[in-house]
Amino acid sequence: MATLNHTTVLRKGASQAARKFKLVPNPVELGTRYSDSPERRLRLSFAVSASGVGYTDYRILVGPEDYAAILEAMCDVDERAAMAAMADELV
Repeated sequence: MATLNHTTVLRKGASQAARKFKLVPNPVELGTRYSDSPERRLRLSFAVSASGVGYTDYRILVGPEDYAAILEAMCDVDERAAMAAMADELV
């Protein structure tokens, strides 16, 4: 599993004290498996402090059918960087 060092998680809530986005200082991990499933999927994992009592873990599972949408968004942000990263992986 890799750590995404340039990825940010922000959170906000409905209460008056939590109406503005705040940085979640925990790392985002990137993997390709979910322990409860034999399917290979892109997995993003991170934890958020749960009202001062431990953490709530989150996992985002992305299926291959959504890769084109992710690639399009990556190219919208920085097409040159996205294409260079893909080329490095394909070589």
